Amino acid sequence: MAGGKVPLTFRLFKGEELIREEKLTLPVIKVGKLSSSHLRLDDKNVSRMHALIEVTGPGDVSIIDLSSTTGTFVNGQKVNKA
Repeated sequence: MAGGKVPLTFRLFKGEELIREEKLTLPVIKVGKLSSSHLRLDDKNVSRMHALIEVTGPGDVSIIDLSSTTGTFVNGQKVNKA
């Protein structure tokens, strides 16, 4: 599969409650508060343009922090790119 054709499913929770689920198949997914974000998160800890998720193939996904105010975390660890 070429980059961008790999479906990613995002399950967004507030505490234990599932708020929504989104399935995206883009090669680059913009994450943030802005309405132009592909994955829009309305939370006080999320920057307007918070992070990018790059999909280059099955099992090859990276997340890049865009100098967000609170940082980006993967498995509890703060990362610039993972």
